Amino acid sequence: MGVRSYYDAPIDRFILEDKDRILGVLAAEHRFSLEDQQRDAWLCQSEILKNALFGQSGHVFLEFYIPRMGKRADALFVTGNVIFVIEFKVGASAHTASAIRQVEDYALDLKNFHDGSHSIAIAPILVSTCAPVEALTLPKFAEDLVAAPVTVNAKSLGDVIRKIIACGNFPSIDLMRWMESGYKPTPTIIEAAQTLYRTHNVSDISRSDAGAKNLQETTVSVLAVIDEARRSKSPFGNWGYGALHWV
Repeated sequence: MGVRSYYDAPIDRFILEDKDRILGVLAAEHRFSLEDQQRDAWLCQSEILKNALFGQSGHVFLEFYIPRMGKRADALFVTGNVIFVIEFKVGASAHTASAIRQVEDYALDLKNFHDGSHSIAIAPILVSTCAPVEALTLPKFAEDLVAAPVTVNAKSLGDVIRKIIACGNFPSIDLMRWMESGYKPTPTIIEAAQTLYRTHNVSDISRSDAGAKNLQETTVSVLAVIDEARRSKSPFGNWGYGALHWV
């Protein structure tokens, strides 16, 4: 199963889309009662995004599912060989540490667990709509191509998007392949074995850091705990929970 969101469209169509239709699509996908606060937030976010993405090409997603976390990013769009993950704090006048961590976690989850995002540049951005204007500085991209989170207000989002797109020669994005890629939270046993043999020789794999003496002492200790537990009919016998740490 590919990526999922409440709403998605090419950027040029999104910009021309009637705000009430966008709201209707979001509301139809929402599984909970729609509060006025949520409705107003969606309208505000859509307007900010339309202004920020004017002149860009690509694809936009609203309420983008992050399956492993059981959450949704407010917006995500693919443009200029970069995936932008956006978290809005409508009405906020400051960038809180928890909000910065939130959008960074979304980006890292996408990078590490979404099959189509492993080799793609990802830029997390926190939009605190009423925050003071700050000097725009380009974020640093780590070796895995995830940028440090950027904090902006409603008016400066478009500028930072354009600067990030222009700042690096990132790998190209096959949009259809990316959209069809699924989440792979953990490698299968076969994939893990293939990776192990691909990156180590046989002598490395057969090597054990635990010597025979250590293994023997550990085995004796575990057996003693088991025997004592059987005699006393308690999980750890008279050894107590500290037995686990000692072993």
